[in-house]
Amino acid sequence: MKKSILILSVALLFPGVSFASDVNYSNEDSTNENIIYYDYSFPKDISEYDDSILLNSSFAFDAKKGESEVEIDDFDDSEIYLNGKKVSDQKEVDENIADGKNYLDVLDSKDQTNVSIKASKEEKPLETKKETLDKGTTDLLEKILDEEVKKDFAGGQISIMKDNKEIYNHNFGYKNNYYKDGRPIEKEKRDRVDDLTMFDLASNTKMYVTNYSLQKLVYEGKINLDDKVNKYFDDFKDSDADIIKGKNNISIRDILMHQAGFPADPQYHNEKYDKDDGVKNGKNNLYSQNRNYTLNMIFKTPLKYEPGKDTIYSDVDYMLLGFIIEKVTGMQLDEYFNESFVRPLGLTRTTFNPLENGFEKHDTAATELNGNTRDGEVHFNNIRRDTIWGQVHDEKAFYSMNGISGHAGLFSNARDLSKLANIMLNNGKYGDIIFWDKETQDLFTRPKQIDPSYGLGWRLMGNGKYAWAFSNLASSKTYGHTGWTGTLTVIDPVENMVITLLTNKKNSPVLNKENNPNVFYSDQSLSAGYGAITTLLYKSLQESSPEQIIALSDELLKGKERLIRENDDYFNIGQINDYIALKNVNDYYKEKYKTLIEVNNILEEFKKADNILKEEKPSQRVTSTLYSPNLKLDWNYNVYLPKNYDPKKAGGYPVLYMLHGLGGNHTNLLERFDSKTILDKVIKKTGKDMIVVFPDGFNSFYIDQNDGMKMEKAIMEDLIPYIDKTYNTKNSRNSRAIGGISMGGYGAARFALKYPDKFSKATLISPAVWYKLDEDNNIRKNNHAFKEANKPWSDDFYQKMHPETYIKNNSNVDFYIRTSLGDSTVPFDDVNKFVDALKLSNINTEFKIDSKENEHNWNYWKNIAYDFYKWTSESLE
Repeated sequence: MKKSILILSVALLFPGVSFASDVNYSNEDSTNENIIYYDYSFPKDISEYDDSILLNSSFAFDAKKGESEVEIDDFDDSEIYLNGKKVSDQKEVDENIADGKNYLDVLDSKDQTNVSIKASKEEKPLETKKETLDKGTTDLLEKILDEEVKKDFAGGQISIMKDNKEIYNHNFGYKNNYYKDGRPIEKEKRDRVDDLTMFDLASNTKMYVTNYSLQKLVYEGKINLDDKVNKYFDDFKDSDADIIKGKNNISIRDILMHQAGFPADPQYHNEKYDKDDGVKNGKNNLYSQNRNYTLNMIFKTPLKYEPGKDTIYSDVDYMLLGFIIEKVTGMQLDEYFNESFVRPLGLTRTTFNPLENGFEKHDTAATELNGNTRDGEVHFNNIRRDTIWGQVHDEKAFYSMNGISGHAGLFSNARDLSKLANIMLNNGKYGDIIFWDKETQDLFTRPKQIDPSYGLGWRLMGNGKYAWAFSNLASSKTYGHTGWTGTLTVIDPVENMVITLLTNKKNSPVLNKENNPNVFYSDQSLSAGYGAITTLLYKSLQESSPEQIIALSDELLKGKERLIRENDDYFNIGQINDYIALKNVNDYYKEKYKTLIEVNNILEEFKKADNILKEEKPSQRVTSTLYSPNLKLDWNYNVYLPKNYDPKKAGGYPVLYMLHGLGGNHTNLLERFDSKTILDKVIKKTGKDMIVVFPDGFNSFYIDQNDGMKMEKAIMEDLIPYIDKTYNTKNSRNSRAIGGISMGGYGAARFALKYPDKFSKATLISPAVWYKLDEDNNIRKNNHAFKEANKPWSDDFYQKMHPETYIKNNSNVDFYIRTSLGDSTVPFDDVNKFVDALKLSNINTEFKIDSKENEHNWNYWKNIAYDFYKWTSESLE
């Protein structure tokens, strides 16, 4: 049964249900250090599809007028917006590129749409004349959150500060949503989230307590980042029993970069946890539910890897850093934080252990429904079983650290936290108070060499690696952190903006405790995934149109449906309820902007009628045969004829002969990837028609074999004259090209070099131009193109036929050659050697090298097909 049917069935069974149980590639221009190129293909494959949905379709780039370019190969298959304006052709794109930051949306992609961007590396803030956010976009965001709340998803707060001013503040949902048994509490009995509600920040504690304290202490010279831990604690050292050693040399810098060697989660609080203590005896030898004793257990924690050799995010790192701060300052961590930051900043809703510091539980948002039991799945000594409300959720922080730890425990509201985060945008200053200087801050936010998504504690944009939370629209210099309970801070120094998103997404039933007790119902919502929310917040810096709001709403709904249909992990009641919420949003906007939609539909009908009047003929794929005297057989071929092909067109059409690779036939290039569709897009983009011929090659390497097929003669003497006679082709060499993939690339190279009077262009993709094949290569054993006498393979004959044999200094042929560093079939070195030989003979050669992730296969060739067809179309006369 299809999932689409199941989705409908669930909706019918539970109406209004609220139940819970080819980057993106980028490449820098080595000739211009200020230019960067981006290539995107839409829609994304489901295996690469981000569940925030908008991250798959919304992107940012920086431009300089007159230098930057955006090329889109098909405007019909996607709905495209550039800087909030819908664009329908290349001219409108060019007119709407802004000097500085640009936002691009490629929505509702039905077929492949390729976008190429030549951008500037210099990042600037988005130019806006407004001091407030766009109401159309924030209304969409708030409508989404409201509909999710109706489906009993989490509540929360959003705060945005820009240029040191609060420009947006929004609360949604409730402080506690469920009874302990998982039934939703009646809405009228719930307490709404307001400005004052405090949230458990979870791992955001690491940044705003521990990192802030360390940044201050480093600036003051009281701590050095290269200090060894044993400078502060003599007992922190290797023992004879340690299998992996290195504690003696662990520095504060190592801990901040999460490369100290500690396990991710040794669960000091759980007496039954026997995974990370180094002794398999059925109990936890690191067990501690006493803060004073926990430090000793950290000292005893065995390392999982040699320090500096890996990066594993670990709570232990920040527990230990908290203790170091206490050792240096002589104060408990919460006291030092209060004295250094809370009081000077006037923060009134920021504290550890709220219930012990003058607050009631209703001042906070609740988290897990049944204590730390994961709805009864987890058990250990003293485990809480009532709804956690006003106490830190994190087990190590609550049981082992008395609620005060360097890794978790801080509570705050969005406004206080934004104020705290905003210090980073002022390089450590708040008014006249100096907490640290820019030099110190830069140390902590500098990308880690082996993983640029890590700074010293801070999580960084990291070449887009953290865009899932920060948004693709965030600048490359953005940093911040997330928290397991549902909290996020985003600090963008280019936009001079802080985004704070706090939710209580763990305040919901576990979705499937037998399968994974750490996944909760509210984790399935858009707000819980961060990226869609931050993307809409960034987009609200620009003006929107009703048309764009509808398009974004459509994209969210269709993206959610696609996830549920195509990815089994998303077929659950939480995702289905979120789909229903997004459908309600979509229905609301389609009703709100009904007149606009009707007008657009009328315009679309006019457009269709106009096309019919023009009597456009679609492009054709013609399958046929010709009799070849040289092959002595009927020879199969396909030919691509462009849209509106006219057999009597004056002057005729340029032609490309495209040769397939080993183990295939003349249909490969049309069926393994859809050359017809790709050529339609290329011709529409270039405005230049072209005929393409796909002959069968019979695994011949397209040579005249000894006592075998005479493919070279067949092509030159039979095929080309037949095509010229049958189709309206131009007969000049400047209008004729030859190309091929793999074995076909080998053949195309030979023909272009041997017959420069016939061909002016050659396109070689992963060409099989081996200079010497290994003895165990299957082609030597199973392909008989290069047999000689009684030998199934002759190296002498192979070398005699090699394309390099035909290189002449006066060969006036242009080559486009493309291969990948990861090609394990035809080594890169062989292709590179052939390219060098061409260039040495002054043959004009454009050589493109793709990354190691690409192999010698159809998936790679499909992704680059548009490029080599486009090069040929633009090159021929």
